[in-house]
Amino acid sequence: MRATAILDLVRQLLTQEAAESQAPASLTRASPGQADVAEAPAPLIEAAERASDKLRVHLSKRIGQEGFRVLLARALSLTTAVFPYLSAVRVGADGALVGLRGAIDRGSQEARDNGTRNNGTREDRTQEDTAEAATALIAQFLGLLIAFIGEDLTLRMLDAVWPGLASSDASGLERVRHFDLCNQPVKAVERL
Repeated sequence: MRATAILDLVRQLLTQEAAESQAPASLTRASPGQADVAEAPAPLIEAAERASDKLRVHLSKRIGQEGFRVLLARALSLTTAVFPYLSAVRVGADGALVGLRGAIDRGSQEARDNGTRNNGTREDRTQEDTAEAATALIAQFLGLLIAFIGEDLTLRMLDAVWPGLASSDASGLERVRHFDLCNQPVKAVERL
């Protein structure tokens, strides 16, 4: 599965999670010149936290609590290389993310303080960074999971947690040999 396919799948997953909390967020690719952002960062952060918790509950039964914790910690480490403000986030002993909301809030404030980048407004860039950080963390985790257990098993596991999500998306995806998401930062891959 290509890295962009993983990112699209994660966007759908987070959009579904945000919709379930009665606070929809749009994570679809915008046309050139428009920002690819969530409508509101808070629902997206909550969606990422819930997605992580759902994955933790489901996968801990299969790979153990420590196995899940180690994979999530590695995904966090890889994501922090692209989004340094995530360095304040920790993976708890039970595998839960600790401090994601605070780190994203600090990153949003830094983006506002630093002004514009990539010809976007401060608000657009802040929301885009928030959406990218949350998406990148879950995408890195799924990329690692694919590397260890394979694409088919990962998609079946996602379908068990979010029925219909992976199976409806997988039919339209170009199946290729695993793209090493671990060695290719998500942010850079998405912008290709």
